[in-house]
Amino acid sequence: MKKILLLLLFFIFSSYYAESHPHIFIKTGVTVCFSNNTINKLKIEFEFDKVFSQELLQTFDKNKNKIFDESEIKNIEEKAFSNLVNYNYFIYITDNEKKITSDNIANFTSSYKDGVVTYYFEIITNINITETQKTVKIAAYDHSYYFSVEINSVNFENNHFISSNYEIIEDKKQAFYYNQIYPDCLILNLSK
Repeated sequence: MKKILLLLLFFIFSSYYAESHPHIFIKTGVTVCFSNNTINKLKIEFEFDKVFSQELLQTFDKNKNKIFDESEIKNIEEKAFSNLVNYNYFIYITDNEKKITSDNIANFTSSYKDGVVTYYFEIITNINITETQKTVKIAAYDHSYYFSVEINSVNFENNHFISSNYEIIEDKKQAFYYNQIYPDCLILNLSK
């Protein structure tokens, strides 16, 4: 009886832990784009791990040439990207502690190179920098922890009139998955 109970406990806890870790890994690049005194958009790159990239390639590269053509990219957008609106595209933006939605998306495309699929898209933000000092946070994570999302590169475009510095932290204020996981958070300190 003890052996059966131990075996049962093993299966319960092993299945719990098997579901509690990420299955897909994303390296995220963020380019902050300025227009005068505004962050008008964020250019986002999602670089997927090689295992998931192969699944995407097998599913969407219909002609098997390892290049996503226009119709294949449209199919990826419709069937594998657009649903991310339900997950805020894994990008959470706050402007001086005010949440900004990430649902205004433009210019989606995708590519395959060296065994890796990458999504490219833009989030239209229009965050005005009218104050002398402003803090904008951009966190990247999946609440369900099915995807592991990390920020691995940051760039700026057209920030000629804005003084900026940044850091990437693990943000304990945005802890998720039973408050055990702290997401990567890009903190921008901006001033005119």
